[in-house]
Amino acid sequence: MATKIIVGDKPMHKKMLKIKKVNIRYPFSKIRVYFNAIFGSIAFILSLTLLISYTDTPLVSAYIATTIVLITLATKLKICVLKRLERIQSEQEEGEEGGLLSWRLIVMIILLCLALLLPVITAPLANPLWWFFGFSSFVVGFSLSEVLLYACTEH
Repeated sequence: MATKIIVGDKPMHKKMLKIKKVNIRYPFSKIRVYFNAIFGSIAFILSLTLLISYTDTPLVSAYIATTIVLITLATKLKICVLKRLERIQSEQEEGEEGGLLSWRLIVMIILLCLALLLPVITAPLANPLWWFFGFSSFVVGFSLSEVLLYACTEH
């Protein structure tokens, strides 16, 4: 879907943002999406306000870039986990034996748990400003990735 914009005497077409849909059903409620959208937005605004008041522009730009990268990576990770879980669930419904989880899924869950604990582990080791930078971008990235995941999946 494109809208026609006329600048001067030449018409231009503005492309709309399209999000690639994945053939996965969203397993959670809309309340979770709303909560993550509100929480992530408030955390992003507060973090941005604190970073602007205490630091310079390059660190704020790096914070925004890091948050966007984390939103993208967290969404891809969640899509991968959901695909894997749907595949396991469909295999169990078909009556296939092997009710154990794949070792790749177990490793992925362990890595996700370690990633969730990373801000707590690094707190005593890092500079407070850099710790806040990493922790807040991590929290905002994982919160807002839930909204992007909802937009990418079937409801």
